[in-house]
Amino acid sequence: MRLRLDQTKLMERRKAPTPQQLEALRKLKLNSPRLNFRFKIEVFRFCIYVFFPVACVWAFNSPFFEEKSQEFFEDFGLQFGRTPESIRRHSEEMKKFKDEWSETKQREDHAKLLREQMEFESARRFREKHGI
Repeated sequence: MRLRLDQTKLMERRKAPTPQQLEALRKLKLNSPRLNFRFKIEVFRFCIYVFFPVACVWAFNSPFFEEKSQEFFEDFGLQFGRTPESIRRHSEEMKKFKDEWSETKQREDHAKLLREQMEFESARRFREKHGI
């Protein structure tokens, strides 16, 4: 008997809502302050995602910003003893270091290639000697 009562309750719960109930639900959902607030937050996030990168590109590519940043970095460099001569000297030192490093790397690669060739030759001689 109890099983049948539970089944009837389930069947009652499964009934489709009436049109009046559906309309009431729609009104509640559309006019809820929470939904309106969430919509406003989504619009705000969309605006940030779209307009922030555009505004950054527009601002940082403007001549005004370029002039101000150039002045700032010139003053900043002078405060810490970085004159154009020291910058030039530093770039020359970096170029010299880079050239030395690349030469060293080439020498190491060449030595590695020679070692591999010598090993290959010794293996070839061994195979010829033993008939492998």
